[in-house]
Amino acid sequence: MVAREPHPIGSAEQERVRDYILGQAQALGLPTEVRRAEVASGRTAKNIIVPMPGTANSSRDVLITAHYDSAPPSPGAGDNGVSVVAMLETMRVLEAGKPLKNDIVFLFTDGEELGGRGAEAFATEYPSARRVGVAFVFDSEPNSVTTDMRTTSPGDA
Repeated sequence: MVAREPHPIGSAEQERVRDYILGQAQALGLPTEVRRAEVASGRTAKNIIVPMPGTANSSRDVLITAHYDSAPPSPGAGDNGVSVVAMLETMRVLEAGKPLKNDIVFLFTDGEELGGRGAEAFATEYPSARRVGVAFVFDSEPNSVTTDMRTTSPGDA
């Protein structure tokens, strides 16, 4: 469902992938939000935010993120469908277990193939971004079958 056809930012196929991700989160009873941001040449990134509340209101959020757009000629299985599917499964497993202490924020960004513009918009325009204590950014290379943690928060040793 995530890598059936190429789904670059702004395409009809991208809308179908976005609807699938939203449907999976909503089926688990999780709240969802789509945040729009103008990112380049009249293109609008549509980031999907799925918060999973923790038990400690004063703790910092854990951000788990990957992009869900693909490069125009690619269906995006390796870059970055594998990470998106791993996030969906992580949401399912965490929702089935006991609540965690920290809030978890699942962020599916759009516009990564335009230079990470959706992630940049989240960091600069979304008020809750300041609550993030640690961020895990997952991505993979085209033609790859693995997902890699590419980036974490600054100062994480």
